Amino acid sequence: MGKTVQSSVTTSVGMTTCLSSGFGRTSNTKNEEVYPHVYDSVNDAERDLEKYFMFYNQNRSHTALDDKTLDGFYFDNLPAIQRIAQALITRFPVLRNEKKRKMRLRNS
Repeated sequence: MGKTVQSSVTTSVGMTTCLSSGFGRTSNTKNEEVYPHVYDSVNDAERDLEKYFMFYNQNRSHTALDDKTLDGFYFDNLPAIQRIAQALITRFPVLRNEKKRKMRLRNS
């Protein structure tokens, strides 16, 4: 039989820690997905959370973003984000070197 995250504190400390404290400030995730649901295993929790994050990013509108989804807001502003990033890299050479270092790490 499954346990809610709230009731699993004494029996599944690792799962509770992973699911509740691991999200930090994302109280929406805790309140909308983690606390109200029953998970039989960590795999079940991971599967359901993946679905929730897809919904949260792609379908859920956010009043702070003029009722756009997170994905919609990001992609609407992507050209501006890229211009700002390029300007910062141009202005601060240390950022350009950091970008090159990360690329080398990825390719090795």
